[in-house]
Amino acid sequence: MTKRFNGTGTQNTGTFTVPDNWHLSWSYWGCPDSPSNFQVDEYDSDGSIDFNGVSVNELGSGRGPVATYAYGDGGTHYFSVNTEGCSWSLAVVTG
Repeated sequence: MTKRFNGTGTQNTGTFTVPDNWHLSWSYWGCPDSPSNFQVDEYDSDGSIDFNGVSVNELGSGRGPVATYAYGDGGTHYFSVNTEGCSWSLAVVTG
């Protein structure tokens, strides 16, 4: 595992660097309103959205852990998490 991020609500994570092939293990729970939105978008370190990266878009009360795979997506990135008060955990997994 390269990096783990935990939080509640909407926020950006710190950056992480990965090889070409990796996956994101994600989960969310404890949403104050159900169903709630849970979205994760991957950005490149320069602040531009990474259209080749992982993307999560869920509507529910919680789920996970779930693996979302990225192929040919090496480099330095960060995640933007958008949720209505849910708690969440993201783990960047390589190897």
